[in-house]
Amino acid sequence: MTELAEQVGIIVEHFQLSYIIGIGVGAGANVLARYAILSPDRVRGVVLINLSPECLTWTNLSYYTNKLVGWLLKTDRLHEAVQKYFMSHSFTATKSDSDL
Repeated sequence: MTELAEQVGIIVEHFQLSYIIGIGVGAGANVLARYAILSPDRVRGVVLINLSPECLTWTNLSYYTNKLVGWLLKTDRLHEAVQKYFMSHSFTATKSDSDL
């Protein structure tokens, strides 16, 4: 998570921002909180929603990604091509190594 927070700093530097006001949800809130701790002089404020204190793993990253995709599909806020991609990616059976 700290590495992701450091990457936020790289983005802030790239865009030559004096400071940020950030909003983070779940694992994103964790990353944002860590960035605020690492660089308090660059953060004017944060909104942390459903802060996840755990470390980001592939398992919970997948959970949060699926949760976001599900919400986006329900709210009809995605372009049709993006919806089709997510639908085929999330709900299509694929062959595993054991099937080969």
